[in-house]
Amino acid sequence: MNSELNNIINVCNYISRSKSAEEIDIVLIEELSELIKVVSKLERWTFGDEFLRCEYKDIMDNAYEELADVIIMMFQFIHKNEIQEPDLLNKISEKLIRYFETKTEEK
Repeated sequence: MNSELNNIINVCNYISRSKSAEEIDIVLIEELSELIKVVSKLERWTFGDEFLRCEYKDIMDNAYEELADVIIMMFQFIHKNEIQEPDLLNKISEKLIRYFETKTEEK
C-alpha cells in the first residue's frame, strides 16, 4: 500500500507541474462540490428519501470516483503550494490528538 501511495503522489506531483496554482484551486473546489453532492445523496438514501432517483450501489460507485478525484487534487494542491509534508503530518496529528482528548472529556 505504501509504494502504491507513493506512486500516486509522484504522479500527482508530475501532473501539478503542468498546471497553475489557480487551475488546481478551481478544480479542487469543483471536485469538493461533487463529493458534497454524493454525501448529500448518501444521506438522502439513508433517510429513505422517496424522491431520490438512484440506487445505493450507484451512489457508492460515485462516492469512490469523487473521493479519488478529491484525493488526486489534494495531492496536487499540496505539491503546487509547497506544503511541507512533515508540517502537514504534525498538524494532522495535533488535530487527531485534540479530537480524542475532546471525546474522553465528554464521557
